[in-house]
Amino acid sequence: MLIGRAPKCLCTRQEIESGYLQGDMIVFPCKEILKIKFFMEDYITDFTDKRGHTFHDVKFSFGRQYIKSDKPIKITHDKFDTIVLPPGGYWIQYIPDIIKIKK
Repeated sequence: MLIGRAPKCLCTRQEIESGYLQGDMIVFPCKEILKIKFFMEDYITDFTDKRGHTFHDVKFSFGRQYIKSDKPIKITHDKFDTIVLPPGGYWIQYIPDIIKIKK
């Protein structure tokens, strides 16, 4: 098990290429995150970040950069479609406001 601060990205190239997009946030699957020991002990029922993304029933790392759950993870937002992630570990990254994604 990893203890202490983890490197910024623990994901493999394949995991990076299979990220989930919700508006200005990308969530990357990452199996290595499941080995990290600096997660909060309790599941958080509903947590809304400063950009309006609400995470349901997840455990956060103390810096809120990583999430994990042993059940599907639902992420909602008022402006974007809801996404449901398979159980596992994920790395959360936000797209800077100056970058625009074309649909």
